[in-house]
Amino acid sequence: MSRIRTSVGNALATQTIDYVHWEAHKGCLNTVSHVSTGLASTKSANYLIQTPTKEVHWKAHVSVNGPCRVRLWETPVLTAGTTLAVTSGTVLETINLNRNFTTSAATVVYHGPTLTTSSSGKQLFEIFLGNSATTANKDIVGGQARGHSEWIMATTQTYLITVANQAGVTVNMSLDAEFYEEG
Repeated sequence: MSRIRTSVGNALATQTIDYVHWEAHKGCLNTVSHVSTGLASTKSANYLIQTPTKEVHWKAHVSVNGPCRVRLWETPVLTAGTTLAVTSGTVLETINLNRNFTTSAATVVYHGPTLTTSSSGKQLFEIFLGNSATTANKDIVGGQARGHSEWIMATTQTYLITVANQAGVTVNMSLDAEFYEEG
């Protein structure tokens, strides 16, 4: 907990905020999001995360309107070469949640990287979402055991989130992530 000393009337009071809230005040809390409409049956939406030389504290939510398999991989194998030299996919814009700061995150998130069929690296997490093609479902990628769990990603590492449509029909999905960098 971070403490802020403030004056309340004639007395001094200590207010506390949690650490992630403090990161937002410091201008270090970022968000990235993406929506895939019309994700065809048996196709996947893929998101590549490249961490900088700092620890990345990452928490993401995936929403789907049909059955999908969501997985998180560490050190995925990509056709574009080594994990840290990948330039395939579209870079998603990260947004600083404190709009009074212009600092940018060093973490890079891509949508649509090219993957090999032989290996996807080390699987860290897997969950199925969505009960039917008409029922929306949202869950936390990598942290549902505790309501506020997060992944602390290794420095200079590559991660991959895959959302595979298993509905048998076209679905819509979205990724919404929040993160800060430390170190």
